[in-house]
Amino acid sequence: MFKEIKNVRQNDGEPFRRIFNSEKFYLIIWFNKELDEVSGFQLLFEYDDEKRSIAWQEESSLSFNIVDDGERGPQRHKMAPIMISTDMDINECIINELKKECKNMEFYIVDKIIGEILRDLGVEG
Repeated sequence: MFKEIKNVRQNDGEPFRRIFNSEKFYLIIWFNKELDEVSGFQLLFEYDDEKRSIAWQEESSLSFNIVDDGERGPQRHKMAPIMISTDMDINECIINELKKECKNMEFYIVDKIIGEILRDLGVEG
């Protein structure tokens, strides 16, 4: 199950954020000024031996990315990790695993995250 990382540093000029992690996922959630609605999230996980990211913000649709960790082989300098946009098949197993990990989180947060992913996939949840 997700465990919330406490005392997350908040950055001036950025929305309030909470961070959760579990064995399978790392989740960052941003909130509106009233802290009662999710305004964005980024979910990181491994799938098919690749680090993946699903991100959503109020102003845009869901984005699916592969995380390039910057490793370029021997005798090369490590570069900064970057997100590379990709098409991703989110299968039912990933959704079900995410639901299990979210059992201890507030319903409105889980509903928003799962709802946005399912809406993007054209599935009603």
